[in-house]
Amino acid sequence: MEKIPYVSIVPKEFDLIEKMLDEYLDTPCKIAILDDIDFDGVSASIMVKYHLSHTHPNALVRIFNNYKHGVDEEWLEKLSTFDLLIIVDSSTNEMVDLKFPIPTLILDHHELQYTEDKYYKNNVLFCNSKLTPQLENISAGMLCYLVFSEYAKKKKKALYGDRSLFDLAVSSLYSDIVPVD
Repeated sequence: MEKIPYVSIVPKEFDLIEKMLDEYLDTPCKIAILDDIDFDGVSASIMVKYHLSHTHPNALVRIFNNYKHGVDEEWLEKLSTFDLLIIVDSSTNEMVDLKFPIPTLILDHHELQYTEDKYYKNNVLFCNSKLTPQLENISAGMLCYLVFSEYAKKKKKALYGDRSLFDLAVSSLYSDIVPVD
């Protein structure tokens, strides 16, 4: 596994994300990942699952591809039997009017349509790269790479700096952020 130089740039919510994920360390639990069904969303979900399979070896981690952008009540009901829900590359604005039945982590990069206070609710940890100035123009794939690489490093798992994950994260930047005209 080829290593790349390690850079630690994480969103302001990182400590809260670490605390949330630590609750599920070393316990048999079920973690659902819900993604947006584009390259960025799928890349982000693959990175999250890959990291969780190493940092949380006792967890059952399943990816669910959402064929529309954003979570809704139907998805929340389907996934309510899981212990933790991680939503990547969507749901920044859809989440405002929903009640989440299980602890939920949202990692997204889409523009915020509401004032920041609307995004903080019980049971939900919301992390949007637009709220961290150094990260405001990255993809969800790159956000997940940075968050979970830092998490793996702190847990002393040998995943941070993995070249293939970095390449996937960079590819997600070009598929979702960089203008092509």
